[in-house]
Amino acid sequence: MKCTLIAFALLMARLSYAQDLPDYRITVSTNFRLPLRAPISMFPFIRFKKDIEKKVLLGGVGIGVSRFIPINSQFNVKTMVNFSRQVFWNETSQFNKGPNPQDNLGRANSVTTEYHYEVGGILHYVPRKRFSVGLGLGFQVLLVSTRRFQANGISGGGSRYKTRNREYKPVMPVVPLEISWKGDKMLYNIRGEAGLLNRYKKDLTEFGPNLFGLICFEIGMKIE
Repeated sequence: MKCTLIAFALLMARLSYAQDLPDYRITVSTNFRLPLRAPISMFPFIRFKKDIEKKVLLGGVGIGVSRFIPINSQFNVKTMVNFSRQVFWNETSQFNKGPNPQDNLGRANSVTTEYHYEVGGILHYVPRKRFSVGLGLGFQVLLVSTRRFQANGISGGGSRYKTRNREYKPVMPVVPLEISWKGDKMLYNIRGEAGLLNRYKKDLTEFGPNLFGLICFEIGMKIE
């Protein structure tokens, strides 16, 4: 991991001295968390729930800055810094007050909300003037992760619980693959990111893998 980080930093430093002027874009995005091998399901961008106090549940959103550095007529490198909110459903949880069947309190749905800071670099191939495809390497830094339970049939029905998730790694390397259309002013981008490591920390890895993917839809505007 340390060697990868050093190599990535050296590459970004070298590209910063490219002769052509870089192209900066500020971006806004929506994202969808996808389970690759994990007990979660996708959260829609906006979900309306008539039976809870907070009627509209907002999914993943983000903001960032991208920089395109030309190498030649067919290749450029994109560096990016993003701040994102990611939301996903967890498996329904069973609550008991004891080991016997009659001790069953009920089940509860839970939704996890996370905030991430991400840096990355993507090598883009430009077969046409404005269209490009790219593959690269990025690192997501987990700032905070919380889980919110909505009780179903539990004593005191309608109760809500909120807990802090501490079982995930703070830094996750990801492989981004994206398709971009870049005009003189606007940028339209679709990016998929696949996590490379099990998200669980330490002994929790014995319970199985927790791998995820992320689909991002970005719109950017050139910074003059």
